[in-house]
Amino acid sequence: MSRAASILLLLAVSACRPSTETAPPSHEPATGSNPVAAVIAADPVRPPPVAQPAPASSRLLAESMPGSFTLLLGIDIAALQDTSFWADLHTIIAAELSEPVGAMEECGVGSRTWRALAFGMDTLSRIDEPMAVALSATGLGRADTLACIASELASRRDGQPPWNRRSTDGAMVFTDDTTAYVIDNDTVVWSSAAAGAAVEQRLRGGGPSIFEGPLRPALVRTDTRRPLWFAGTIPRATPPTLLADDMGEPRNAAGWMDMRSGLEVLVSIAVESPGAAARVRTAAISEFPQFQIMAQGMGIPETTLDSVEFGTMGDAFTVSVFASASDVEKIQQRMMEVLFPEDTSDASDPARRH
Repeated sequence: MSRAASILLLLAVSACRPSTETAPPSHEPATGSNPVAAVIAADPVRPPPVAQPAPASSRLLAESMPGSFTLLLGIDIAALQDTSFWADLHTIIAAELSEPVGAMEECGVGSRTWRALAFGMDTLSRIDEPMAVALSATGLGRADTLACIASELASRRDGQPPWNRRSTDGAMVFTDDTTAYVIDNDTVVWSSAAAGAAVEQRLRGGGPSIFEGPLRPALVRTDTRRPLWFAGTIPRATPPTLLADDMGEPRNAAGWMDMRSGLEVLVSIAVESPGAAARVRTAAISEFPQFQIMAQGMGIPETTLDSVEFGTMGDAFTVSVFASASDVEKIQQRMMEVLFPEDTSDASDPARRH
C-alpha cells in the first residue's frame, strides 16, 4: 500500500488552477439497515446459494465496518483488473501476505477472481490495531474453497490448522485470535482481535456502520462509485500549516482515484471553517507557480500540471488532477529513474540487456 500512497501524495500536492466551489458528490452514503448483515445465520458455514447475488462493490462491503472506525478504504478490483495499478498493488499485497494469497491461488480464488475490497481501521484507538478487511472473490466463501485454503495453509505450517470453527456461529478463529466470518459464497470479513466485538456486532445488524459514525463528514465528500476511494480522520498532532498559517487544525481527509483511463485524483481536507478552506485555496493558487517550476524539473508533464485545480467543498479545500495514460507512463518512468537509477541505466544500455 505504501507505493499507492506515494503516488497519491505526489499527484495531490500538484495543485492549482483557480476554480469555482466544488460540488459535493451527488450521492450520500446510505444509512439504516446493514446489507451485509446476517453472516451469523442458521448455518453461516454453508450459506445457501443466492440465485441473483448483488453485484460486489467496495461500498457494499464497507457496510460491515463499525462506526468506531476512523479510516476507510474501498477498492473495486473488478474495474481495475487489467490496469498496471492493480498489477503493482497486487504484487505488494502478495509480498506482504504471501501465505494466504498463495493458498488462495492454489484453491482457485486467485487475484483474477477478486471483485472488491474494503479496509477499515480505528486509527485513534489505544488498543492495538482494531481493523477489518472485507473481500469479495468468486467462490471464496464456499465450504470446499475454505477447506482447500485451510489444507494449503496447514501444509505450510507443519500440519497445524490455521483456524478453528467456533461452535456457536461457525466463525473461523485463527491462532492469533483474529476472526473471519463467511457472509455468502463469495464474501468473507476478517477482523483483528481488537476489533472483533465491534465487527461482530455490526455483522449481526447492530450498532452504527462507519457511514453513520464520526467519519461521516469525510465520507460524504468522497465518491464511492470510483474504483478507489478513501476517508480518514487526521490525528490532532498533524501540523496545520501545510499550505496556510491560518487554515486551522485539519480534521479529516477524503478522496478518490480513477485509474481506468490515465489517472484522475481528487483529495479534500476539512479545516476549521469554510472561510479557512477558502484561504487555503487562495494561498495554494498563489504558491502553485513556484511548485510548477519545480515539478516540471522533476519530469511531471506540463499537461498534467495544467489540469490541476484547487476548490472548496464546505469546510474542506480540494485538490484535483488528471494525467493521461501517456503522462502517467512518463511520470512512472521518471520516478523509476529517480528511485532506481542503476536499474534504468542498465535497461537503457543495449550491452547490458543480455
